Amino acid sequence: TRRQTTAQNTNTMATTMNAIADAIQPSALEALLTQTLADEAGLNDVAEGFKPILAYVASLASNQCVAETFHMFEWEKTCKAYLTPILADEEKCAAVTKKFMDESEKRVPKREVELDIPEGEGEILCNVEFKLAYGGKILLNTTHFHVRRGRIYGLLGHNGCGKSTLMRAISSGALAGFPGAEELMKLRACFVDHDIDGSDANTPTIDFCLQEPVLAPLGREKIREKLLEMEFTEELINKPICNLSGGWKMKLALARAVLLNADLLLLDEPTNHLDVQKQQWLCDFLTGPQCEHVTTLVVSHDSKFLNKVLSDVIHYENMRLKRYTGNLDQFVEQCPMAKAYFSIHDTEMKFTFPVPGPLEGVKSRTKAILQAKNITFTYPTAEEKALGPSCKTRSGKPTLEDVSVQVSQASRIACIGPNGAGKSTLVKIINGELTPRRGAVRPHGHLKMTKFTQHFEDVLDFTKTPLQWFMDRYPDCTREDARKWLGRYGTSGIVQQQTMSQLSEGQKAKVVFCHMAKQSAHILLLDEPTNALDMEMIDSLADAIKAFKGGVVLVSHDMRLISQVTEEIWIVDKGLRKYEGDIGNFKMDLRRQMKLEKEDRKGQGKKKKSPKVEPQKPPPAPSFRLDQAPPQPPARNLDALRGTAPSSYVPPGRRGDGAW
Repeated sequence: TRRQTTAQNTNTMATTMNAIADAIQPSALEALLTQTLADEAGLNDVAEGFKPILAYVASLASNQCVAETFHMFEWEKTCKAYLTPILADEEKCAAVTKKFMDESEKRVPKREVELDIPEGEGEILCNVEFKLAYGGKILLNTTHFHVRRGRIYGLLGHNGCGKSTLMRAISSGALAGFPGAEELMKLRACFVDHDIDGSDANTPTIDFCLQEPVLAPLGREKIREKLLEMEFTEELINKPICNLSGGWKMKLALARAVLLNADLLLLDEPTNHLDVQKQQWLCDFLTGPQCEHVTTLVVSHDSKFLNKVLSDVIHYENMRLKRYTGNLDQFVEQCPMAKAYFSIHDTEMKFTFPVPGPLEGVKSRTKAILQAKNITFTYPTAEEKALGPSCKTRSGKPTLEDVSVQVSQASRIACIGPNGAGKSTLVKIINGELTPRRGAVRPHGHLKMTKFTQHFEDVLDFTKTPLQWFMDRYPDCTREDARKWLGRYGTSGIVQQQTMSQLSEGQKAKVVFCHMAKQSAHILLLDEPTNALDMEMIDSLADAIKAFKGGVVLVSHDMRLISQVTEEIWIVDKGLRKYEGDIGNFKMDLRRQMKLEKEDRKGQGKKKKSPKVEPQKPPPAPSFRLDQAPPQPPARNLDALRGTAPSSYVPPGRRGDGAW
């Protein structure tokens, strides 16, 4: 009967649990450790005074067996450290610890796991069981990884759980040695991110592809055709990759993956550097015929993108991976706790940017403290760059041409435009990192600016811990002060003591924000600040910007952040023009333009140019008689754009107070 069967199953389970308990009891493991000392170190008789140490080590090992924790760096703490006074030989201690851990693991019977074979028609691409640790931290503990060909998997979990680390381990072959890993290592896996090796910085785009040994036999012409197919222009194909924007670098990495004929695409935050049109292109690319037989693994904080492309979600749960069928919305229905990854919610982490100090001659926050007039900038070609700084010739097309802007402490500016239009270049010119060919930047004599860059290696020293780096950067800070500063911006506890190369991108971003706040700047320059942030951090950043008493220039494709914090829009595309309207109007105009472009793509293949987003022109002034006073011009509501700007605002160029 069913009741008898249940009773038999219960007895079987109890017997199994007792067997496991007997095999990994401290007394049994103490005997195993004694035997291992004899086999590996030749110690046949342990002194009576050391036997309590062996009993203690065996007790710790029993706990680790129950938790199924079999990582060498953990056993070095609980076994090797205590064997040192007994053996007094580093190599023997390590050998005994390794053997003891391996033999203890064998005593823990494999749990009966119901394999989660993913749904779909494609072949099963890999079936792997593995463990993963990084920098002394266990990320995954004996988990399974099964994927099918042609499906798109989203890898989800909280910041720092090891999503990017897992993808890098797969691409580098670091999972070798686990059951099923051989078939995974045979796959052609391609890790796609926008970070191009600095040693290749001056290499033209097409030559960069030709440097790949697998791609070289394809020849220059075939590679050129593929780049043109992926919307690269002839200018971009021959441009040094150091001069490509983040969005074009991402497309270059994708083009290289397509040419490599990858079986497995590993995408780490692929939409971070893409404008709205290129984000749509990426969705079409991943779900289209070019990726029909490619398996894709994606890490992203972009919920709209994930909803469009995902077929499955792989979720980090208790240091194991669990798969859910469906896109992001369907996953959240099955796992409501995951909604926090993508929604703005109340958070205990609140940080602020300090109030900037006074500037001589500046009595109002609306007075300009930086002006750039008639700026023109052109990047050198590969040939010109090879000639060194002595070459002043610039034969290429200008990235920025005849641009004039000004920034005050009341400014809340968003720089918006397509990839490669010159947004980051403009920020670098404002910050003094690049010198324009024509025109000049005129900051206030005591102006302090601080910049958030997309590339953390330009700011941080990855060989140091956050605490070491901060104390070296600010020697006036005591250790306790440095810990408080870092903790205030989300870097606390053990993370302060980890080498920065081991931190996730989100954790590195928090260190950079702490560094920016410490400088008490008058202007914040934020170049794609949300790329590595989860929703909690984006929410905190938005609150900090809104409360800041200085100026902000923001380069971002994150419309959610832009709509929260900005009051003025600069549309950058070779030149610059100010959008006459608010962010809501801009988004509606952008949707109309994208709709027109989509209709163009559905046409008969004829290349049409979509109309540019232009502000609506004011209606013509009504006619009036010469013997009457002319009517007042229509109000343009500039105060709404400037926030707290007074109605008597006068451009600084017309003032007579000697500030410039």
